Amino acid sequence: NLGELTEKEIEGYEWIKSKEAVSAREYSAHFDIGYKTAQRHLTKMKGLKLIGDNGEPTNSPKYKYVVL
Repeated sequence: NLGELTEKEIEGYEWIKSKEAVSAREYSAHFDIGYKTAQRHLTKMKGLKLIGDNGEPTNSPKYKYVVL
């Protein structure tokens, strides 16, 4: 599924792999991209089953993305 990601998304995926869990805000800040762009990257990776979440409700401040 990595073949469906852009170069920037692959870089993001590799960064997430190096972390335990990340929020969309952390992803956005680390790559200096907009929050909506970060959400699109993370949603795409989640849809491709490359990452999942920590089980918190999506509107929770504790919601994080994790590598599967």
